[in-house]
Amino acid sequence: MIFVVTDKATRAFVHEYQHSEPVEWDGMSFTTHDHTAQPEEPPATVPTKFNGRRILTKLEFRSLFPESALLGVDRFEAQFEAAGFLTDAQRDEIRTSFNDYHAAEDVNLDDPRWLPGLGLYVALGLMTQADLDEVLYG
Repeated sequence: MIFVVTDKATRAFVHEYQHSEPVEWDGMSFTTHDHTAQPEEPPATVPTKFNGRRILTKLEFRSLFPESALLGVDRFEAQFEAAGFLTDAQRDEIRTSFNDYHAAEDVNLDDPRWLPGLGLYVALGLMTQADLDEVLYG
């Protein structure tokens, strides 16, 4: 059986291995990482907003967000530089993330570079984990 290891905090893919059962080891413990068995058969395709397309225009990507989350994200982008709860290093990372988004021509939903920024929106309460799943899975 093949197991996919993902980081619980960021939902980012970490590793894939083959074994008869999930195996925990240093750096990939069950408390910090999910070890999920891949299904034997491919799951039935579920219709998505863009018919399964994973590379979207930026407007299509934004349309996946609930309106309340979009308003919060836009407000955060305009005001994060003055947020007292952020360190300089965090502001640098956030600024770079916004610059990467603005410089991109499109958004690939499978590109793991989007995960930290999206995870931040959940951590800040701008969107829920369910909202994030809807965005990532179109």
